[in-house]
Amino acid sequence: MQISPDTQKVLDFLLEYSKGNLRKPNDIATILEISATYDLADEINDLAFYGKSLWNMHKTIKRNETNPDGIANIIKEIENTRYKIIQLLDTIISLANEDIKARFNNNYFLSTAGNYLNIIDLAHDFALFKNLQIDVQQKQS
Repeated sequence: MQISPDTQKVLDFLLEYSKGNLRKPNDIATILEISATYDLADEINDLAFYGKSLWNMHKTIKRNETNPDGIANIIKEIENTRYKIIQLLDTIISLANEDIKARFNNNYFLSTAGNYLNIIDLAHDFALFKNLQIDVQQKQS
């Protein structure tokens, strides 16, 4: 997919903000490009929100692996949030060409351990995107 100069600027800014720590920059670029083309700003904002939420829950579980009491509730919420992210991705990617649809289906939409980790990586990147949004809003206030 051809990435527009405007989307590339957003991606470059996010890469700089993250100090080069994006895990799925090509997929982020694709998602941003499709969303910009079809005016899906609400979906991007929702992905940023749910991505940040999923990433934070994932980090919480990693820190508390020895405390099983609260983990069951967090795992349930992770699955709910993961499902919302997949729904949003499906909405966006349904507008893409067949190659991109196949790539996202193989990398995100199937129920495999690898795809679960891909969603976590994408959530990491959208958490950074959300943090960037918050920082920009605070500077404008």
